[in-house]
Amino acid sequence: MAHMTADFVEDVLAVVESIPPGRVMSYGAIADYLGRGGPRQVGAVMARYGAAVPWYRVVNASGRTPPGHEQAALSQLRAEGTALRGDHVNMRAAAWYPESPPMTEIPPADGDRADGDDHADGDDRVDGDPAEVSRVTAAGRRRRDAGRRRRPPVPPR
Repeated sequence: MAHMTADFVEDVLAVVESIPPGRVMSYGAIADYLGRGGPRQVGAVMARYGAAVPWYRVVNASGRTPPGHEQAALSQLRAEGTALRGDHVNMRAAAWYPESPPMTEIPPADGDRADGDDHADGDDRVDGDPAEVSRVTAAGRRRRDAGRRRRPPVPPR
């Protein structure tokens, strides 16, 4: 397994802390949201450092709670009103994904933009070639929606 950096550990724990009561995220959705690592790396962080955060809100992609901690997790999830199907989380109803991507760098302050446009005129539109802007925003939407597309289909009743 690759070496976990302190930043990665802190980022995983911050995402877990942001999951609202009654909702869950999968290990893979957390990795997708952060844009680095994978489900196993997120699981390793949770196994080593997750005791101080609501660890029971992190499940696998099919809604299974952490192995060895199933009963404790299910008890916590029930207390929060999380949608369950037997001993699994109902991912269609309970899966959660943060609205905005994590901040990977500090944006420049007004007047410090590399392109010289500090938007003093009140124009908050993105500058640049329209095709490039479209490509960049489409890539951001794909990253944001990646965790949402991974939800398993719900079988018909």
